[in-house]
Amino acid sequence: MNPITEDLALLGRHVLVASGPTRAPIDAVRYIGNRSTGRLGSAIGTELLRRGARVTFVYGTGSRVPVPTVENLVLDEIETIDEAETRIFRHLVEQEIFAVIMALAGLDYRPRETVAGKIASDLEERTLTLVKCQKIIDRVKIVCPSSLLVGFKLEVQVSEEDLFLRAEELAKRARCDLVVANRADEISQEGHRAWFVYPEGVGRRVRGPFETPEEIACALADELIRVGPGGPGGCP
Repeated sequence: MNPITEDLALLGRHVLVASGPTRAPIDAVRYIGNRSTGRLGSAIGTELLRRGARVTFVYGTGSRVPVPTVENLVLDEIETIDEAETRIFRHLVEQEIFAVIMALAGLDYRPRETVAGKIASDLEERTLTLVKCQKIIDRVKIVCPSSLLVGFKLEVQVSEEDLFLRAEELAKRARCDLVVANRADEISQEGHRAWFVYPEGVGRRVRGPFETPEEIACALADELIRVGPGGPGGCP
């Protein structure tokens, strides 16, 4: 089955998907990063394209991307957390965005200082001071209050209840319409377990679990169809 434009329920809707890893430089050759592959974000982008959406895909260097040869897909590669912030907000300001899917693995901390050259390796120990990064997702609704916002919460070795509570905290703080909650120990090449967690007051609190990136992407596309024109969606 052709994964692109099999279903046009999101035709005319512009969705920004931010996906994959981010980095912060330590010096000219070293950086702090994370292990995100962009696999889930790519599956989401592909499914949205299949539903007819126009997708702006902001992705970290080295991550997976949807099929790059279709007319309604714009690929925007970033490397650093600063580039991610600049590009995402530029898209939000310059274009009318129906939904923002923040699957990007943004850094929580960055080096206080970046060395212009290469740090010498002659010392046995070096101290690196880290400072907290601003959360990009916390400002999305400030810039685009009418856009649907989907956040992502990744935790490690926590109970389902704690996972859901932390996802709810993110939803409230950033005014997310829903949060995709998952645990790192349940992500592998074979599967990707996740739940949808909704802020209180919008009906269902938790939906799921979904077991693969494709299932998550399909259910998420259904959510965008449900809240917008076009009626209920569905996956083949």
